[in-house]
Amino acid sequence: MEDKNRLHSAKMKKHCILIGFVLVCSMVATQSSMTVQHVVGGDTGWSNVGFNYTRWAASNIFYVGDTLLFNYIPLDHTVLQVEHESFRECNLSTPIKSYMDGKTDVPLKNAGSYYFVCGVGDHCLEGQKIEVQVHQSIEDSLNAPSSLQQDSGVSLSLVRPWQGWCYSFVSKFWLSISISLCLLFYVTS
Repeated sequence: MEDKNRLHSAKMKKHCILIGFVLVCSMVATQSSMTVQHVVGGDTGWSNVGFNYTRWAASNIFYVGDTLLFNYIPLDHTVLQVEHESFRECNLSTPIKSYMDGKTDVPLKNAGSYYFVCGVGDHCLEGQKIEVQVHQSIEDSLNAPSSLQQDSGVSLSLVRPWQGWCYSFVSKFWLSISISLCLLFYVTS
């Protein structure tokens, strides 16, 4: 009888490890599939010199793995990725990258600040430029004030519907389920 209990206990421990592994993998897969393609300027796109791109950027939240999609008419507009100083001064002479295809998809691979300007005429000086703050995690974004909030005192909700408390709840839910199952298997073995 004792051998039978040990065999049963060993099987339960293996099941517990397997279930825990599957749950961890599903949580990682869920987090990585939550990337978003942000259409810069929304319906307006990257084609309106008078549009407030600063406000648009502040009303969105960006994470590593997301992408920015710039929609514009080639020759009428361009997208230049620039350094902070070039962004501030609308210096178009030394871009990091230059795009002119009309549908530019830029991956946000690292946390930090990204700066983009239009390289046509005086469009940058007239406000066609955007600064994007990219966060590594949800916790980073919840703790960091947006540039709009810093500049104007306006506070905007910067959490995607499925993130923040919801994502935290789901992660904690799966974690508690896996711990409960492990404890249940361990106690019953």
